[in-house]
Amino acid sequence: MNFLSAKLAADDGSKRTLEVAGQKIQLEKPLAAQDGEPLTFGLRPEHVEPQAQSATLGQGAIQLVEHLGGSTVVYTNTVDGQSATVLLDGQKHIRIGETIPLAFNLANTHIFGADGRRL
Repeated sequence: MNFLSAKLAADDGSKRTLEVAGQKIQLEKPLAAQDGEPLTFGLRPEHVEPQAQSATLGQGAIQLVEHLGGSTVVYTNTVDGQSATVLLDGQKHIRIGETIPLAFNLANTHIFGADGRRL
């Protein structure tokens, strides 16, 4: 699981906008979190997809590529320097130094409060 530091957007009183990896992500419902509370954004590597879906963490700078027969594991850094791992089906011809879109479906995300509880 990718665990990324996140926080509620200070300029959104609805508590529906999350700032993570230098991006603002609009959530479907408000979070039960306090203003300024450190949050953790969770996303499994197999749920990160290069095709644009409902949300994105921006571009990931590829640091390492592992070819594992039926899959390719890509280790990236987000714009703000956080690590994000991507698991792709099949063998992909991508290289260190390139970028890959870190797109995902909001339904596949997990958000945790400072005490580790799922929000």
